[in-house]
Amino acid sequence: MDPSILHLHDELRLRRYSPRTITHYTNWIKRLKAFHGREPEAMESEEVRAFLLDVLDRGCRPSTYLLALNAFRFFFRSLGRAHVVAGFKSPRPDYRVPEVPDEEEVRRILNACRTLRDKAFFHLLYASGLRLGEALDLRVDELDFPKRQVFVRCGKNRRDRISILGETTVTILKEYLAYHRPPTERLFSSFQSPGARRTPRGVQQAYSNAVSRAGLTRRYTIHGLRHAFAAHLAER
Repeated sequence: MDPSILHLHDELRLRRYSPRTITHYTNWIKRLKAFHGREPEAMESEEVRAFLLDVLDRGCRPSTYLLALNAFRFFFRSLGRAHVVAGFKSPRPDYRVPEVPDEEEVRRILNACRTLRDKAFFHLLYASGLRLGEALDLRVDELDFPKRQVFVRCGKNRRDRISILGETTVTILKEYLAYHRPPTERLFSSFQSPGARRTPRGVQQAYSNAVSRAGLTRRYTIHGLRHAFAAHLAER
C-alpha cells in the first residue's frame, strides 16, 4: 500500500470511521493520484480543483462530489495542509425521497423472498426501521426477544440506539435462527463465506429480485423499506 494511502487508512481507523467510509475515502485518494500521476500529499489546490471539475463534468451527483470533497478534506487536514482544501465549498445536497411501497406491496415483497434469511432480513429493516448497514452488522446477542427490542451498535454517526421488534418480526427471526443458526455471532452472514459480512450489493440485488417476483413494476429500493416503516407507523 502506498505511504499516503496507508497514512489515510490508519488515521481513519484511529478515529473510528466505518469500514465503508475508509474504503470510499481511500478510493478517492487513489483516483486523485491516478488523475495527476503523482503522489497526492504534495498537491496544491489547483490540482484538487482540476480533479473535482473533471468529476463534475462526468455528471456525478452532488452527494458523490461531496463524498470526494470530504475525503480530500480529511486527507489534507491529517497532513497539516488544510489550506489545500480551505477554499472549497460543499454543494447543495440533493434530497431524493425514495418511492415507498404500501403495506400490501411490502407483504408481497416479503412473500416473494427466495430464502428465509432474506425474508428475515427485509422484515427486520421494515418492521424495525433499520438501515441496511445497521442490519448487516447486527449480532445475535443484540436481539432481545423478551423485551421485543434490537440494540443497534454504532449506527449513523457512530451512535448506539434501540429499536422495536414486533411480534411478527420476533416469530420470523426465531424461525430463521432455528433453521439456519449463524456460524458466528453475526446475525446475517454470507452463504459463500460463512461468518463473513454479507455485501450491501448482494442484499440490494436480492431485494430487487423479490420486488420483480412480487410483480411490482415501480422501482422500489431497499432504502424505501426504512421510509415505509416510518410512513406506515404514522398512518396507524
